[in-house]
Amino acid sequence: MRHAESIRFLLARRCYLKRHGSPHDIYANPATGRQASVPRHKELKESLVRLIEKRLGLREEPRR
Repeated sequence: MRHAESIRFLLARRCYLKRHGSPHDIYANPATGRQASVPRHKELKESLVRLIEKRLGLREEPRR
């Protein structure tokens, strides 16, 4: 997934840019109070995008 697409996805779900880090940006979800770092690469692996969503509380963990 392209970096810009993942950022648009986060912003559409009301997450916001909390601060710029050196190699990463920190995004926060005000609804859950969680935050996650998002690397600034042109392409992000789908597994990394899912992990970011999970850390921000946008994706529920599958039940076992």
